[in-house]
Amino acid sequence: DKTLLNRKQIETFVNSDVAAIMLGAENIYKEKEFLVPYSADAALADENYKGEELLVQGVIDCLVINGDKAFVIDYKTDRVEDMHTLYERYSKQLELYRYAAKYLYDVDDVKCIIYSFHLGEDIRF
Repeated sequence: DKTLLNRKQIETFVNSDVAAIMLGAENIYKEKEFLVPYSADAALADENYKGEELLVQGVIDCLVINGDKAFVIDYKTDRVEDMHTLYERYSKQLELYRYAAKYLYDVDDVKCIIYSFHLGEDIRF
């Protein structure tokens, strides 16, 4: 059961550091679709696929580009007790998003941010 965000959750987000990053963006992409080649042995954690590639497809909630730096921002509405739980659930997904951002926009410094509307907090890596 997904509940709509309440006013307090939206106000907390609007006043957050994550919103400030978005507002200060040189370039911002929402719902950025991608399809990029990725190392098969890394994706499958299997040396038998060394030297082979597969295509990885996804949608980044928000991608902010500021010069040679970027932020991959992923919004979550999961009802969790702490940010560590969200990190455990989604960090591998965001690492693929980081890779896609580097590949598509030729930026080396890409930070990932998971923002929890439920907790009103974020975790960065």
